Amino acid sequence: MKLDELHDSNVKDEDVERLKGSSGEGRQCERLELDALWKSATSQSKHAARFLRLAMASIMDILKIKPFVEVSVGQLLWGYEDPLLKLAKDVVPKEQKLPYEEFGLLYGKNGTSQDVVTMWSGATDITRYGIIERYGYKDKLPHWLTDGCNSIAGSDGSIFPPHITKNTTLQVYDKDLCRLLPLR
Repeated sequence: MKLDELHDSNVKDEDVERLKGSSGEGRQCERLELDALWKSATSQSKHAARFLRLAMASIMDILKIKPFVEVSVGQLLWGYEDPLLKLAKDVVPKEQKLPYEEFGLLYGKNGTSQDVVTMWSGATDITRYGIIERYGYKDKLPHWLTDGCNSIAGSDGSIFPPHITKNTTLQVYDKDLCRLLPLR
C-alpha cells in the first residue's frame, strides 16, 4: 500500500505498520552494541557471593559470552537470540517460562498491539499527518483533570508531520503512561 493511495482523512495503525515495514530500513546495517543482558547479569552479580560470581564468570567464558554483540539495527530493535537468554531458557524450570523468546529493545512492540489507533493520513490536511485522532475508539482520555492532559493528539513516535523545525515541540502519545510527551 502506498500512502498516496489512502483517500480517507485518516488511517488505522495496521496500514501504518505495513508502510513502516515495507521500507526494510535498518535491517542490514550492522552495529556493535553493549549486550544489555550481559550488563544486567554482571550488574546483578556484583552483590552475589564470591562463588556465584566466579561460577557466572566461568559460564560466560566457556560459552564465549562477551559484553558486546554484533547485530543489525533491526535485530537490536525487534529481537535476536541472545546467548544469555538462551542459557536462561534452558535453566529456568518450565513452569517459570520466560516471557520472551528473543531480546530486543522494542521486542513485542512491533505492531502487535490489539488497540485500534486511527491516525490522520495527511490527505486533507498535511499538517496533521501521523497525528492520532482516536485511540481505542476514544478521541480523548478520561483520566486527567484538564483537556490538555486528556488529549491524545500526538504522534505514535514513528511518523511526524512535515515541516518540523528546531523550535517545533513534537507531541508523542505514550499509551503506557496515558499521556502526551512533549519532545523539544
